[in-house]
Amino acid sequence: MLVCAVLSTAAGTAQTAINSVTYAITDSADQTIGGIRYRNTQASLDSITTSSTTYIFDGASANAVFVRRNTDSNGNGTPNQTADNDNTSAGYYQRAPSSGPAGGTTNVYGTYYNDYQNYLLNYNMFQGTYDTFVNGTTAPTNGVVSNIERIDYTWTGGYTVVGNEALSFFNIDPLNERDDIRISVFTAVDAQFTPTAYANSGLVITAGNYGANLSLPADGTTDSYVGTRYVNAGNNMSGTPSVSIDTNQGIAGTLISLADLGISAGTVIYGFSLMGTDVNAASASNLVNWNNTSIFPTNTGHDNGTHDFIMPGIFVRPVPEPSTYGAMFMGLIGLIWGGLRLRRPTNAT
Repeated sequence: MLVCAVLSTAAGTAQTAINSVTYAITDSADQTIGGIRYRNTQASLDSITTSSTTYIFDGASANAVFVRRNTDSNGNGTPNQTADNDNTSAGYYQRAPSSGPAGGTTNVYGTYYNDYQNYLLNYNMFQGTYDTFVNGTTAPTNGVVSNIERIDYTWTGGYTVVGNEALSFFNIDPLNERDDIRISVFTAVDAQFTPTAYANSGLVITAGNYGANLSLPADGTTDSYVGTRYVNAGNNMSGTPSVSIDTNQGIAGTLISLADLGISAGTVIYGFSLMGTDVNAASASNLVNWNNTSIFPTNTGHDNGTHDFIMPGIFVRPVPEPSTYGAMFMGLIGLIWGGLRLRRPTNAT
């Protein structure tokens, strides 16, 4: 009984602003690719603190990701033609404060990946995506048109949710320009790991759900990011990208409760989907077919599709208070003592 009470203490946590984070930083050898010098630095999440609780990354992160693009703007069944919508992949890297080597190379923290799926799975606080769900045929200045309708993060073997977990989510943007995004958990998949059932029609994470800007992993203050755009390359991020430098950026985070996602402890889930806020889903079943243009519009604009996210959807668990450890220890002692008494032999008469 004692253990059950301890495990359920944080199950009711709603969307809560993240106040601070800690990182574990590792370095690998630098690479210069496509005119950019990558430090190949990994900032992995160690802990998260809200106004009342500290959480640690003790849960699970997805092991596969599927990018669902609709580039068939003509609706003729043949995507990626000249007249069809763009399929650009774009990423953000925190810029290193020193200048690059000879040749005008740009210095960035983070790790180089030559494909968008691995980029999305890197779980590195040094890098994220930008303008992720914008649709159309023409990109704005320094902007991106990806025509991504949905991104599915998947546990290919399924994952059983624990009652004291919450889902962490981070946004890269200036303080006054944070973007909304929709998220929904799926509870069934087919043989190709395509979602076939969702818990609900989706939760919209709004700008008001995030906390203040967090200390950035490199030096706490560097707010310049390098945008790398691989235009009309699909998920291929090799070659020389188009580059922009964006300043006054910040990272902010929120924790999402299990209840808000429509799931309870013990539920087996297979992942979660991210999408623009103009997705017109009246029910959970509406989210299954991302090619349904009445549900997933193909003209998603700046207001609904420019979310720049980083390290999405990591399950974290609260660190028990010292008093909780003490209660658990005393409960364990009580169980042992009770067991010893039950096994104590009786005297023969």
